[in-house]
Amino acid sequence: MISIFKSETIPNNARGFYVAIDAIEKSEEVDIWYRFDGVEKGWAENRLSDDTIMTQFYDEISPFIFDFYDKKGIMIKNPGLGTVDEAEGKWFLIYISEEKNQHQLFQYVYDSPANEETKQYLYSIDVLTSEDEILDNLTSKFCLDEIKEADKDQLIQLFDNTFPCNGCYVGQYSVGQGNLSAICDPGGVPLTYFDVGGGCYRNYKTYKTPLRLCFSKQPLIIISHWDMDHIETARRDIVLNGKMSKFLSVNWIAPNQKISPSYTKLAHTISAVGKLFKWPSSITQLSFPFGQIIKCTGPGKNHSGLALNISLEGTHKFLKVLLPADAAYVYIPNIGKNKFDAIVATHHGAEFDSNNSPVCIPSINNAICYSYGKGNCYKHPKTNAINAHKNAGWLDNKETINGSVAINNLMSITHQPCNCKYCDLRFIQQFT
Repeated sequence: MISIFKSETIPNNARGFYVAIDAIEKSEEVDIWYRFDGVEKGWAENRLSDDTIMTQFYDEISPFIFDFYDKKGIMIKNPGLGTVDEAEGKWFLIYISEEKNQHQLFQYVYDSPANEETKQYLYSIDVLTSEDEILDNLTSKFCLDEIKEADKDQLIQLFDNTFPCNGCYVGQYSVGQGNLSAICDPGGVPLTYFDVGGGCYRNYKTYKTPLRLCFSKQPLIIISHWDMDHIETARRDIVLNGKMSKFLSVNWIAPNQKISPSYTKLAHTISAVGKLFKWPSSITQLSFPFGQIIKCTGPGKNHSGLALNISLEGTHKFLKVLLPADAAYVYIPNIGKNKFDAIVATHHGAEFDSNNSPVCIPSINNAICYSYGKGNCYKHPKTNAINAHKNAGWLDNKETINGSVAINNLMSITHQPCNCKYCDLRFIQQFT
């Protein structure tokens, strides 16, 4: 192990956890949020080394999540972490306690649908190296390796019962600091979901009550990447309802990425009922009834997942729509020369620099939507992100903090057949 930080004294009641960096977000110029995802040290050392049947192991995983605002710069000053993208996925041993010091973090439990928060304090952190025997056990158990890759024919068959028609459009739903999109039929019923996320953990306050989604047409769920704010609505429902969750009654497509304990538990819960299809490494792009699913080519989870290049038929003007999720545009292949009628801004309008450029090209009549939560701890959307899109010609914008958005320009929005009696997918805004 390599020590990154250690207090002069560690309380006797301090608890140890093996954690991986799940996400890194810049809040200010030098201040960075780190999200750690892990398991208790004692449990890991007992369970990772025995011959427990894997299905039983996945059921027993009890992940803990820690949001740490590194105001003192103890992480970023350490050269052993490498770049932000290199640090993501690395494993650490941390010790925490309820006894106060200057290094506060916020603890959450995966199995709590309400995101109960407990204040803790960081007393030491060591990065694991190849010399630490437990590192191999952590990386080999908390991963997607046990789930077989789907093949192209399997993915195509998932859309056998999905029939596009004139008037289909994209819905971008208000889920706080997260992402939840859908391709809807003319009546507003989702045919395919792209991400089923929402505000979580430190941003739980932006999404206290999860949306009830519509499953009446057995919509496929496509996950852009394994980040909880893109899966949170599903996580809460599965934790609350177990095998009765409607999220376990439909098929999922998800990228193969480095993951940590929370996603291992969720992925294998879905896989256990035969509903998870892991994106094959040999496929860079796949045509589906609404356009193309594109495998992104960048580093880290944000930039190596899936994006949607949507082509719709209909009488409205928003026919070409890009859903990048958190991927920088530069890492989405084959979009550089395309003109789009509408986009959802990448990464909730996060810090924008040359690594994101160039912004995709807008058509003459265009629309951009920002999906974020009011008062989020990352302070999205950033001014430089908004300006970069404006300078590229994206002028007509909507924000999901003002309600769910129908990305169409029909004379009126047709609400769901149930009139939102059994779901919460009513559109409040639309582009005109």
